[in-house]
Amino acid sequence: MDLPSSLFTPQTLFTFTGAVIATALVPNVIATVADLPPRALRLIALIVALTLAFLMAFLAEDADWVKWIVAFINGLLIYLSALGANETLSRGMGRAPTQPPSLAGTAVGGGEEKRKFFDSWF
Repeated sequence: MDLPSSLFTPQTLFTFTGAVIATALVPNVIATVADLPPRALRLIALIVALTLAFLMAFLAEDADWVKWIVAFINGLLIYLSALGANETLSRGMGRAPTQPPSLAGTAVGGGEEKRKFFDSWF
């Protein structure tokens, strides 16, 4: 069995799974750099999902106008799948919904808790 030489290629990125992973990762990576509200993260995810879906439609060989409608619906499906994955991972997959607050992510001076990578977009 040959091992892959790279994690993402254009062929894997333009699959449903690759698009969902990219749509979930981009807003979370941006959120680790900039302090953005959850609404902005959802908007970034929607833009990434629609961009990838329309790019896939643009690269398709058929010239039918229906592909643009399907691309829009696919973009929404990619967005909702990434949203569901992010919300599932932000809840810890099976962790109790009510946990006492942790001091592990706070600064010594009592600062705010550090944002987790998969934190809720709501």
